[in-house]
Amino acid sequence: FRREVPEDEYGLIESKRLLGEALGFDQNYADAYALLSQVNTWEHFHSARPEDGAAAKQAFERAFALDPQLPEAQLARGLHATYVSKDLDQALADLAAVVKSRPNSAEAHWVLGLALRRNGRMDEALGHLALACELDPLNTSYANGAYVTLKGLRRLPEAIAQIDLW
Repeated sequence: FRREVPEDEYGLIESKRLLGEALGFDQNYADAYALLSQVNTWEHFHSARPEDGAAAKQAFERAFALDPQLPEAQLARGLHATYVSKDLDQALADLAAVVKSRPNSAEAHWVLGLALRRNGRMDEALGHLALACELDPLNTSYANGAYVTLKGLRRLPEAIAQIDLW
């Protein structure tokens, strides 16, 4: 499945540019490598280009080399495992650990919810996706994750109510 999108519809090109700029100032900035990995994973998700997946892996590996305890690097590896390497066991292990260390991170709950949904654990996924919405109610991506899951569960009245949150 390959979807053509208008230039930088998802803000990925600009994100990569800014992260490249940050890494130009400090090549040991582990958080920037973790974020760059996430950006490259999302590019791979939208384009299915193998080079984006490889770049994502390289970036999270560099983040881990700089800071082996960095939860954002673990989140990046979990996201990569969900959408690029499709190693759902690795994804769930990484993302559950991130949620444990960062229980108020909407992003961590959202990505764990996405991985659980990919693993067919829809009810469990919905719990994390709904919590992401509660933690960051203005982020429509989080609301969309809950909406898609509710549709998949055939809980259509709740799915419609989720749309009203947008």
